[in-house]
Amino acid sequence: MIVNTRPLSLSENIILLAKDQVLDLKNIHLSTLESNESSLDNQRFDLYVNEISAYDNIIFTSQSAVKFGSKILNLEDLSKSFEGEIYSIGPATSLELQKRGINPIVAQSYNSEGLLEVIRNKRGRSLLFCGKNSRGYLKDNLINLDVIDCYDLVFNSNALKQIERNDEIILVYNFKTLDFIVSSLDIEILNSKVFIVASNRILEQLRESRKNIEGLKIYIADEPSDLQMLKKASSFI
Repeated sequence: MIVNTRPLSLSENIILLAKDQVLDLKNIHLSTLESNESSLDNQRFDLYVNEISAYDNIIFTSQSAVKFGSKILNLEDLSKSFEGEIYSIGPATSLELQKRGINPIVAQSYNSEGLLEVIRNKRGRSLLFCGKNSRGYLKDNLINLDVIDCYDLVFNSNALKQIERNDEIILVYNFKTLDFIVSSLDIEILNSKVFIVASNRILEQLRESRKNIEGLKIYIADEPSDLQMLKKASSFI
């Protein structure tokens, strides 16, 4: 059994892929995505948007950053009026931008490190759209940067009850979700699972933050896409 842990709003593609490949997929949506709508943040975001012409680079770190960012900034108008560069962290994010008439520059390695290498040598001011759950790599390493953390990842402890004491292959797309699982379930359940994670950085972060995880079976997909996550999971069936 393969378990998809992504929020429902991000699961349409993987559900269709699993159906096409006749894979038994169990959906346990451990989190939801919620807009960051505090009045203080809105004031700050409005200030950035009103000065959009002052930016040389606009960066989107996820599909959700595009979806929630489009509620703050009119991306359809941006594609016609913005004279700087627009960057995407990977193909799924790029596709969301293309739906809104924007053809972004995409990091070849599909991660923050790769995107940093592309942008680092660019001069000027950058605006970053991301989630509050972002690991902060670009925030920490880019200078002259403003940040719109436009959504948050909110976890549901009750959903964990659906993860049972039997063999399952669990797909995990970000560190926060993996950390939530590891910190919430007992070791007997954890040791019965195979975890497929979207990047090596997710595993590195877990090793940095928690001890005694060496017994966990954690493997890395070749790419952080639904297709490659399912491909890696299928190799354990």
